[in-house]
Amino acid sequence: MNLAIFPALGDSFNKMSKTGQDVQLLNEYFSSFLKKYSKIYFFSYENESFKTSHEHVIVMPNKYKLNRYIYGILMPFIYRNKLQSCNVIRTYHLSGTVPAIVAKVFFNKSFIFNYGYNYKRFAIIEKKYLQYVMLWIIQPLAILLAKKVFVASKNNLKISKKSIYLPNGINLKQFYPNNKSNLQKPIKLLCVGRLESQKNYGMLLESISGLNVELTIVGTGQLKFQLLQKAKKTGIPLKIVDMIPHNEISSIYKKADIFVMPSLTEGNPKALLEALASGLPTVGTKVSGINEIIVNRENGLLSSLKSSEIRKNILELINDKKLREKLAKNARESMIAHHDLKKLLQTETITLINN
Repeated sequence: MNLAIFPALGDSFNKMSKTGQDVQLLNEYFSSFLKKYSKIYFFSYENESFKTSHEHVIVMPNKYKLNRYIYGILMPFIYRNKLQSCNVIRTYHLSGTVPAIVAKVFFNKSFIFNYGYNYKRFAIIEKKYLQYVMLWIIQPLAILLAKKVFVASKNNLKISKKSIYLPNGINLKQFYPNNKSNLQKPIKLLCVGRLESQKNYGMLLESISGLNVELTIVGTGQLKFQLLQKAKKTGIPLKIVDMIPHNEISSIYKKADIFVMPSLTEGNPKALLEALASGLPTVGTKVSGINEIIVNRENGLLSSLKSSEIRKNILELINDKKLREKLAKNARESMIAHHDLKKLLQTETITLINN
């Protein structure tokens, strides 16, 4: 049996290699799939000849170097013979369903995709209105034609009767606590995520103004200059790290004292899961996605979207060592119980085989 992989629109091994995600995809996801499948065909949006560590993973390049939107439509026709040899298509995210929809309509190929978060809401928050229109068209088609839909958030189970709850998983051997209980001076706060309005970093800067803290944000995006300017005006030491390879990012969590996720909305954020698996005392906002993961005062603190409440929770963690230790211990245990990547990949692989 063979498996086809359609990544998110525009994705490629080359693109993922810049963040180390190619290593995770190959060593964790594909290694699990290859226990049941003879070959995996990865349909890249770049004209690349990426050499993988698995001889049974075959990269199908965008050999005509077509625009990603055009290629998404034409890909199933260009590689029709390869697709015919595949038993099912595993598609990543809603944008990646474009070629899967074409493959289903014209060649009757079954596909399963993951619905990671409320894509349309994200587009509205970030004022990406053209993207919103595209998603508005694609989403009902993808849900109608898909064999199954993996949803990472229980809040999204209702999008389809075909939904299967499959939260994001964490490599618990990569992300683990360093068992420190004393805070550094100044206290090191950490955020990991795109520099976009959905992440709400501007409000976080307001909430920590005047505190003896240093803030590090790992991520890229449109708001980098704006955030740096705001931090400078308010006297907040802010360091923005553009990119850390995924296979190295665990070290950034070990250097931090407190993790903060002040988002307006989320899906099933891997950064939050990584922080909790690393035993970091955490403050998150009481919004969709985050409130499914954090149980208030058990494995983290939940805050409203008011800067004053986020500040209050950060100060409570700073001043209460016993609370930090309790949250850190419970955070790790909650990840072991619900977000062990190895176990979740077994569930995903079985679902693919049975469909």
